[in-house]
Amino acid sequence: MEPIDVENGEFLVFDVDGNTIDLEVVEETAKGLFGFLGGKIKKVKFKSERFIPENADVLRVHLTNFLLKLNPDIELSNPASIKELIEKKTR
Repeated sequence: MEPIDVENGEFLVFDVDGNTIDLEVVEETAKGLFGFLGGKIKKVKFKSERFIPENADVLRVHLTNFLLKLNPDIELSNPASIKELIEKKTR
């Protein structure tokens, strides 16, 4: 996961319960070799303060679509739980 992709909104991140986890890009000072060649670098950090439980449906849709692309004949209950969708992928 690259900082530029996070800055461009390329990722949605969820926990196993379907809660949204925000990402942020932070700039840090990198220590260089013998005090030389240091500079600013960007890193991706998780912001865990904001969890939105209602986004479980968004995660469920993304997982379902992903599994159907991998295997159009896959059998899923309707609606499938997040746990079921994750277990189908790990089999």
